[in-house]
Amino acid sequence: MLYTDFPAEGKVKNPAADELAKRAIESVGKADRDKDGISYLMAASECGIETPLTSAYKAEILKQAGATTLAEALELSTLSSSPASKEA
Repeated sequence: MLYTDFPAEGKVKNPAADELAKRAIESVGKADRDKDGISYLMAASECGIETPLTSAYKAEILKQAGATTLAEALELSTLSSSPASKEA
């Protein structure tokens, strides 16, 4: 069995796809490389891990990021969180 346990301040009591997507996108600029929410979802999906929220979560990330793939969403989120993009 594989599972993730987050510190209390990172837990969402009643997770919804839109809130999870928002947090995943925001995590791209805050987390270490490959430790953000989008990378985590990509890795979990590649391993065949699916939850009841997975499809809606993926769709919401794509919608919020304006992307067609999770890799593109990650790239766009990385660009938008870079210091250069914040100066513009």
